[in-house]
Amino acid sequence: MFRITTLLPALGCFLLFCGKSPQNGVFCQLWGMGTDNATQQKVPTRNNSGTRHCPCENADLCKPIPARSIAKKEVYGFATNTKKEVYLKYDWSKLTSLAMWEFTDELMCYAHSKGVRLDLVVSEIPKDKLTDPEWRKTYIQQKVDIITNGFLDGLNYDPEYGIALGSPERQALVDLVNETRLALKKVLPDSKVSFDAAWASFCVDDRCYDYKGLSDAADWLFIMSYDIQGQIWGPDCIAMSNTPYDKMVDGISGYLSLGISPEKMVLGLPWYGYDYPCVSLSDKDICEIPRATYHGAPCSDLVGNQKQFDEIMILMENSTNGRQWNLDGEAPQFNYKNATGHIRQVHYDDPQSLVLRYLFAVSNNMHGVGFWHVGCMTNMETPEKSALRKQMWDLVPSAASWDRYVAEHQSNATAKLSRHR
Repeated sequence: MFRITTLLPALGCFLLFCGKSPQNGVFCQLWGMGTDNATQQKVPTRNNSGTRHCPCENADLCKPIPARSIAKKEVYGFATNTKKEVYLKYDWSKLTSLAMWEFTDELMCYAHSKGVRLDLVVSEIPKDKLTDPEWRKTYIQQKVDIITNGFLDGLNYDPEYGIALGSPERQALVDLVNETRLALKKVLPDSKVSFDAAWASFCVDDRCYDYKGLSDAADWLFIMSYDIQGQIWGPDCIAMSNTPYDKMVDGISGYLSLGISPEKMVLGLPWYGYDYPCVSLSDKDICEIPRATYHGAPCSDLVGNQKQFDEIMILMENSTNGRQWNLDGEAPQFNYKNATGHIRQVHYDDPQSLVLRYLFAVSNNMHGVGFWHVGCMTNMETPEKSALRKQMWDLVPSAASWDRYVAEHQSNATAKLSRHR
């Protein structure tokens, strides 16, 4: 999902879940917050009677969110931190679902009190076991147990490893998702199973998945329209936007061409960016970056440091040129000098760039929007930064007023796009 590479240290409050390196390709691990937290998804401990009591003061909060309360559109947030001081800063009026690798009882009770569904994220899926039906059955039951004993609402699959076009694992992954959905709905009829898909369908990072089959098997796909610069094919190695607007559109168009309905896709967007070292900086503000091969491409965002939105706002305070608008990516950027005096360029998304992408999702009748990740604005406590965090949340489409979003925001967004095309 979020890629911290072996070239980089873990950043801020989030940890390594999935990564990539030029030598080893994609790898996934599950780490808890801090250094002492559990690293495995565990079934909550039961009492002597073999059942688990509801930990909430109101027992109704342990019941799944009923179908009548489920929004027709999704505002889907991934999160990595279960601390109360972090999740209290989310705008729970906007979220419809929160997806995490682990939950606390306190967070579960609070989320359900806000009418927000909780999905268990599953990344550790042994590829060499996928084709074994008996293994799948046991594996799925383990996940169902975690969900039911944790009083959760659904599951999100996030494998992110390579599968070849002719591999038997390609169909087996579809079977896993389909069988999971069937098994989970037997015990939780209103549950949802989603699958995280690359920004484009053409074997990105060697993920040659059967996306049409996966979309049929799952309730919907979460399209990860970020890290699009994982493979930069040139001719130049330069810093670019994390989610270039036109490439984002091309990626979604590719899924549509497979016969996947827009109603089966949630547009995933980044609340983080990349901090690139500049080998040189042209008079047109083009930052040449070091070469780093990845899956055959000569350049990659591997050479950049991933930064949360709150970290980027700190870097902005030392900018040498202020916020600039990148015409190719339809997103902001700025330059700064690090402690050793070297020029670096930061590419990120902010309220103005994100609203363009939200409008695309809404106007094209996609199933919703989502983010990696909702904890990226935790450390924004000055009045100015707190107001910016509020603006970030305010511009997120509301599932309750989805149909009005275009009318409320289209004019400013259209003007911005037309000026730069």
